[in-house]
Amino acid sequence: MGKLIWSQWAKLIAFTAGFFETIGGIFGIFYRISMAQPITTAFSILNYQNVNPALYLLIASFMYIMAIVKGEERALRTQAKQNGMRRKMGA
Repeated sequence: MGKLIWSQWAKLIAFTAGFFETIGGIFGIFYRISMAQPITTAFSILNYQNVNPALYLLIASFMYIMAIVKGEERALRTQAKQNGMRRKMGA
């Protein structure tokens, strides 16, 4: 099929981890909300419940961006090498 491209795997893992961590945080918030006073309970839970998923999403998005940048840099270097070899061959 082709070579294993690590930048694509890194993008997939980073995006998936951030997505599921955020969804887990949201469900964690709603699971703990009592229906008697939903607004005040939600704000009190947000103070400590949703910090980790937001932080993980930030880290995952940083990893995703870095994977894109590194993948593009590698593709440009590979293309430059191929163009250099073509010049040496006289094509």
